Amino acid sequence: MFNENLKKYRTAAGLSQSELAEKLFVTRQCVSKWEQGTNQPDLETLQKLSEILNVSVDELVCGNESAEKIKAVNVNKKLFCICVLASVFLTAVIFVFLRFLPETIPAHFTDGKIDRYGSKLEVLYHLASVAAFWAVDILVYFALKKTTDNKAAAIAHGVMTFILAAYFVFIWVIYCNYLDVIPCATCVSAVLLIILSAAMHPKWNKQNSVFGVRCRATLENPLIWNKVNAFACYLLTAVSVAIFTVNMIVPFSLSFLTLISYVIAVLIPLVYCKILSHRLDLENQEE
Repeated sequence: MFNENLKKYRTAAGLSQSELAEKLFVTRQCVSKWEQGTNQPDLETLQKLSEILNVSVDELVCGNESAEKIKAVNVNKKLFCICVLASVFLTAVIFVFLRFLPETIPAHFTDGKIDRYGSKLEVLYHLASVAAFWAVDILVYFALKKTTDNKAAAIAHGVMTFILAAYFVFIWVIYCNYLDVIPCATCVSAVLLIILSAAMHPKWNKQNSVFGVRCRATLENPLIWNKVNAFACYLLTAVSVAIFTVNMIVPFSLSFLTLISYVIAVLIPLVYCKILSHRLDLENQEE
Protein backbone atom coordinates (compact mmCIF):
# COMPACT_ATOMS: atom_id res chain seq x y z
CA MET A 1 0.00 0.00 0.00
CA PHE A 2 2.73 2.49 0.95
CA ASN A 3 4.79 1.82 -2.19
CA GLU A 4 1.77 2.46 -4.44
CA ASN A 5 0.81 5.62 -2.57
CA LEU A 6 4.37 6.94 -2.70
CA LYS A 7 4.54 6.52 -6.46
CA LYS A 8 1.08 8.08 -6.92
CA TYR A 9 1.79 11.15 -4.81
CA ARG A 10 5.32 11.56 -6.22
CA THR A 11 3.93 11.55 -9.75
CA ALA A 12 1.15 13.95 -8.76
CA ALA A 13 3.77 16.32 -7.34
CA GLY A 14 5.67 16.19 -10.66
CA LEU A 15 8.84 14.76 -9.13
CA SER A 16 11.09 12.10 -10.55
CA GLN A 17 12.69 9.52 -8.27
CA SER A 18 16.00 11.37 -8.57
CA GLU A 19 14.43 14.73 -7.66
CA LEU A 20 12.66 13.27 -4.65
CA ALA A 21 15.86 11.51 -3.56
CA GLU A 22 17.76 14.80 -3.78
CA LYS A 23 15.24 16.54 -1.51
CA LEU A 24 15.51 13.71 1.02
CA PHE A 25 19.32 13.45 0.78
CA VAL A 26 19.11 9.78 -0.18
CA THR A 27 19.97 7.85 -3.36
CA ARG A 28 17.59 7.30 -6.26
CA GLN A 29 17.95 3.55 -5.69
CA CYS A 30 16.62 4.05 -2.17
CA VAL A 31 13.44 5.71 -3.49
CA SER A 32 13.14 2.99 -6.12
CA LYS A 33 13.22 0.28 -3.44
CA TRP A 34 10.48 2.09 -1.50
CA GLU A 35 8.26 2.14 -4.58
CA GLN A 36 9.01 -1.52 -5.31
CA GLY A 37 7.99 -2.43 -1.78
CA THR A 38 11.31 -4.06 -0.91
CA ASN A 39 12.19 -1.45 1.70
CA GLN A 40 10.50 1.31 3.75
CA PRO A 41 11.68 4.65 5.15
CA ASP A 42 12.07 5.34 8.86
CA LEU A 43 9.60 7.57 10.73
CA GLU A 44 11.68 10.74 10.34
CA THR A 45 12.02 10.24 6.58
CA LEU A 46 8.31 9.41 6.35
CA GLN A 47 7.52 12.76 7.97
CA LYS A 48 9.79 14.55 5.47
CA LEU A 49 8.09 12.71 2.62
CA SER A 50 4.67 13.88 3.77
CA GLU A 51 5.91 17.49 3.88
CA ILE A 52 7.53 17.33 0.42
CA LEU A 53 4.54 15.64 -1.22
CA ASN A 54 2.06 17.81 0.74
CA VAL A 55 0.03 14.87 2.08
CA SER A 56 -0.49 13.56 5.59
CA VAL A 57 1.47 10.58 6.88
CA ASP A 58 -1.82 8.67 7.17
CA GLU A 59 -2.63 9.32 3.50
CA LEU A 60 0.87 8.31 2.48
CA VAL A 61 0.79 5.06 4.43
CA CYS A 62 -2.89 4.11 4.19
CA GLY A 63 -4.34 6.01 1.24
CA ASN A 64 -7.20 8.55 1.18
CA GLU A 65 -10.04 6.28 2.28
CA SER A 66 -8.13 4.66 5.13
CA ALA A 67 -6.75 8.03 6.20
CA GLU A 68 -10.27 9.45 6.46
CA LYS A 69 -11.30 6.49 8.61
CA ILE A 70 -8.28 6.95 10.86
CA LYS A 71 -8.99 10.68 11.13
CA ALA A 72 -12.62 10.00 12.07
CA VAL A 73 -11.61 7.45 14.70
CA ASN A 74 -9.09 9.91 16.13
CA VAL A 75 -11.70 12.69 16.32
CA ASN A 76 -14.13 10.40 18.12
CA LYS A 77 -11.40 9.25 20.50
CA LYS A 78 -10.13 12.76 21.26
CA LEU A 79 -13.62 14.12 21.93
CA PHE A 80 -14.39 11.11 24.14
CA CYS A 81 -11.21 11.83 26.12
CA ILE A 82 -12.37 15.43 26.60
CA CYS A 83 -15.67 14.15 28.00
CA VAL A 84 -13.79 11.78 30.31
CA LEU A 85 -11.68 14.67 31.60
CA ALA A 86 -14.84 16.74 32.11
CA SER A 87 -16.33 13.87 34.13
CA VAL A 88 -13.15 13.59 36.22
CA PHE A 89 -13.23 17.34 36.83
CA LEU A 90 -16.86 17.27 37.94
CA THR A 91 -16.21 14.28 40.21
CA ALA A 92 -13.30 16.11 41.86
CA VAL A 93 -15.46 19.24 42.27
CA ILE A 94 -18.07 17.22 44.18
CA PHE A 95 -15.42 16.02 46.63
CA VAL A 96 -14.13 19.59 46.99
CA PHE A 97 -17.67 20.69 47.85
CA LEU A 98 -17.85 17.93 50.43
CA ARG A 99 -14.74 19.39 52.09
CA PHE A 100 -16.04 22.98 52.29
CA LEU A 101 -19.77 22.52 52.95
CA PRO A 102 -21.17 22.75 56.50
CA GLU A 103 -22.39 19.56 58.14
CA THR A 104 -26.05 20.38 57.32
CA ILE A 105 -27.09 21.53 53.86
CA PRO A 106 -30.35 22.03 51.91
CA ALA A 107 -31.33 18.61 50.59
CA HIS A 108 -34.59 19.27 48.75
CA PHE A 109 -36.39 22.21 47.19
CA THR A 110 -40.06 22.80 46.32
CA ASP A 111 -40.98 25.78 44.15
CA GLY A 112 -37.53 27.22 44.83
CA LYS A 113 -37.88 26.98 48.59
CA ILE A 114 -35.98 24.65 50.90
CA ASP A 115 -38.29 22.04 52.40
CA ARG A 116 -35.71 19.63 53.78
CA TYR A 117 -32.18 19.77 55.22
CA GLY A 118 -29.78 16.85 55.34
CA SER A 119 -26.19 15.76 55.85
CA LYS A 120 -23.54 17.20 53.55
CA LEU A 121 -22.79 13.61 52.53
CA GLU A 122 -25.88 13.85 50.33
CA VAL A 123 -23.80 15.92 47.91
CA LEU A 124 -22.24 12.58 46.91
CA TYR A 125 -25.54 11.63 45.28
CA HIS A 126 -24.45 13.87 42.40
CA LEU A 127 -21.81 11.26 41.57
CA ALA A 128 -24.62 9.05 40.27
CA SER A 129 -25.55 11.73 37.74
CA VAL A 130 -21.92 12.09 36.63
CA ALA A 131 -21.65 8.31 36.26
CA ALA A 132 -24.84 8.29 34.16
CA PHE A 133 -23.50 11.02 31.85
CA TRP A 134 -20.22 9.13 31.48
CA ALA A 135 -22.01 5.86 30.71
CA VAL A 136 -24.01 7.56 27.96
CA ASP A 137 -20.85 9.01 26.44
CA ILE A 138 -19.21 5.57 26.48
CA LEU A 139 -22.17 4.27 24.46
CA VAL A 140 -21.78 7.22 22.08
CA TYR A 141 -18.07 6.47 21.68
CA PHE A 142 -18.61 2.82 20.75
CA ALA A 143 -21.58 3.67 18.51
CA LEU A 144 -19.40 6.08 16.52
CA LYS A 145 -16.20 4.04 16.69
CA LYS A 146 -16.50 2.69 13.15
CA THR A 147 -18.10 5.70 11.50
CA THR A 148 -16.25 8.24 9.34
CA ASP A 149 -18.71 11.03 10.21
CA ASN A 150 -16.67 13.56 12.18
CA LYS A 151 -19.65 15.90 12.40
CA ALA A 152 -21.74 13.30 14.23
CA ALA A 153 -18.92 12.67 16.70
CA ALA A 154 -18.44 16.40 17.30
CA ILE A 155 -22.14 16.98 17.91
CA ALA A 156 -22.66 13.92 20.14
CA HIS A 157 -19.62 14.45 22.35
CA GLY A 158 -20.11 18.22 22.28
CA VAL A 159 -23.63 17.82 23.71
CA MET A 160 -22.32 15.56 26.49
CA THR A 161 -19.54 18.03 27.36
CA PHE A 162 -22.07 20.87 27.43
CA ILE A 163 -24.33 18.86 29.76
CA LEU A 164 -21.42 18.22 32.13
CA ALA A 165 -20.52 21.93 32.10
CA ALA A 166 -24.15 22.87 32.74
CA TYR A 167 -24.31 20.39 35.62
CA PHE A 168 -21.24 22.00 37.18
CA VAL A 169 -22.95 25.40 37.03
CA PHE A 170 -26.12 23.82 38.47
CA ILE A 171 -24.46 22.36 41.58
CA TRP A 172 -22.35 25.49 42.08
CA VAL A 173 -25.49 27.66 42.12
CA ILE A 174 -27.18 25.30 44.58
CA TYR A 175 -24.33 25.23 47.10
CA CYS A 176 -22.41 28.49 46.60
CA ASN A 177 -24.22 30.27 49.46
CA TYR A 178 -23.14 27.52 51.88
CA LEU A 179 -19.53 27.13 50.76
CA ASP A 180 -16.36 28.72 52.05
CA VAL A 181 -16.17 30.26 48.60
CA ILE A 182 -12.57 31.55 48.27
CA PRO A 183 -10.66 28.37 49.25
CA CYS A 184 -13.28 26.25 47.48
CA ALA A 185 -12.96 28.25 44.24
CA THR A 186 -9.16 28.05 44.55
CA CYS A 187 -9.30 24.25 44.85
CA VAL A 188 -11.72 23.99 41.92
CA SER A 189 -9.34 26.15 39.83
CA ALA A 190 -6.43 23.93 40.85
CA VAL A 191 -8.36 20.81 39.79
CA LEU A 192 -9.08 22.36 36.40
CA LEU A 193 -5.43 23.32 35.98
CA ILE A 194 -4.28 19.83 36.99
CA ILE A 195 -6.34 18.43 34.11
CA LEU A 196 -5.22 21.09 31.63
CA SER A 197 -1.57 20.74 32.68
CA ALA A 198 -1.66 16.96 32.29
CA ALA A 199 -3.26 17.41 28.85
CA MET A 200 -0.19 19.37 27.72
CA HIS A 201 1.92 16.21 27.53
CA PRO A 202 3.10 15.68 23.92
CA LYS A 203 2.04 12.03 24.06
CA TRP A 204 -1.52 13.16 23.31
CA ASN A 205 -0.96 16.86 22.61
CA LYS A 206 0.70 16.82 19.20
CA GLN A 207 2.72 19.60 17.60
CA ASN A 208 0.71 22.53 16.17
CA SER A 209 -2.15 21.71 18.50
CA VAL A 210 -4.15 24.70 19.75
CA PHE A 211 -3.03 23.85 23.29
CA GLY A 212 0.42 23.83 24.85
CA VAL A 213 3.53 26.02 24.88
CA ARG A 214 3.23 27.69 21.50
CA CYS A 215 6.10 29.79 20.22
CA ARG A 216 8.23 29.86 17.08
CA ALA A 217 10.72 27.31 18.37
CA THR A 218 8.15 24.74 19.50
CA LEU A 219 6.04 25.10 16.35
CA GLU A 220 9.01 24.72 14.01
CA ASN A 221 10.83 21.88 15.78
CA PRO A 222 9.03 18.69 16.93
CA LEU A 223 11.90 17.85 19.30
CA ILE A 224 11.61 21.20 21.10
CA TRP A 225 7.81 20.88 21.18
CA ASN A 226 8.02 17.45 22.82
CA LYS A 227 10.64 18.38 25.40
CA VAL A 228 9.17 21.76 26.36
CA ASN A 229 5.59 20.56 26.63
CA ALA A 230 6.58 17.45 28.56
CA PHE A 231 8.53 19.65 30.99
CA ALA A 232 5.62 22.12 31.26
CA CYS A 233 3.21 19.25 31.86
CA TYR A 234 5.19 17.86 34.80
CA LEU A 235 5.94 21.29 36.31
CA LEU A 236 2.43 22.76 36.07
CA THR A 237 0.81 19.53 37.24
CA ALA A 238 3.10 19.46 40.30
CA VAL A 239 2.33 23.11 41.08
CA SER A 240 -1.42 22.49 40.68
CA VAL A 241 -1.34 19.43 42.96
CA ALA A 242 0.59 21.42 45.59
CA ILE A 243 -1.91 24.30 45.49
CA PHE A 244 -4.83 21.90 45.69
CA THR A 245 -3.35 19.94 48.59
CA VAL A 246 -2.45 23.01 50.64
CA ASN A 247 -5.88 24.60 50.23
CA MET A 248 -7.73 21.38 50.98
CA ILE A 249 -5.75 20.80 54.19
CA VAL A 250 -5.32 24.37 55.45
CA PRO A 251 -7.90 26.68 53.82
CA PHE A 252 -7.45 30.41 54.46
CA SER A 253 -9.17 33.60 53.34
CA LEU A 254 -6.36 34.69 50.99
CA SER A 255 -5.91 31.25 49.43
CA PHE A 256 -6.45 32.63 45.93
CA LEU A 257 -3.02 34.26 46.22
CA THR A 258 -1.45 30.81 45.84
CA LEU A 259 -2.56 30.93 42.20
CA ILE A 260 0.09 33.61 41.60
CA SER A 261 2.65 30.80 41.59
CA TYR A 262 1.38 29.92 38.11
CA VAL A 263 3.02 33.09 36.76
CA ILE A 264 6.45 31.70 37.68
CA ALA A 265 5.45 28.17 36.64
CA VAL A 266 4.52 29.41 33.16
CA LEU A 267 7.68 31.49 32.72
CA ILE A 268 10.03 28.59 33.54
CA PRO A 269 9.03 26.43 30.49
CA LEU A 270 9.46 29.50 28.26
CA VAL A 271 12.98 30.03 29.60
CA TYR A 272 13.69 26.31 29.15
CA CYS A 273 12.43 26.56 25.56
CA LYS A 274 14.81 29.45 24.87
CA ILE A 275 17.78 27.58 26.35
CA LEU A 276 16.94 24.38 24.44
CA SER A 277 16.52 26.26 21.17
CA HIS A 278 19.87 28.02 21.63
CA ARG A 279 21.59 24.72 22.45
CA LEU A 280 20.23 23.03 19.32
CA ASP A 281 21.30 26.00 17.19
CA LEU A 282 24.86 25.66 18.52
CA GLU A 283 24.87 21.91 17.80
CA ASN A 284 23.68 22.52 14.23
CA GLN A 285 26.41 25.13 13.71
CA GLU A 286 29.06 22.71 14.94
CA GLU A 287 27.87 20.07 12.49
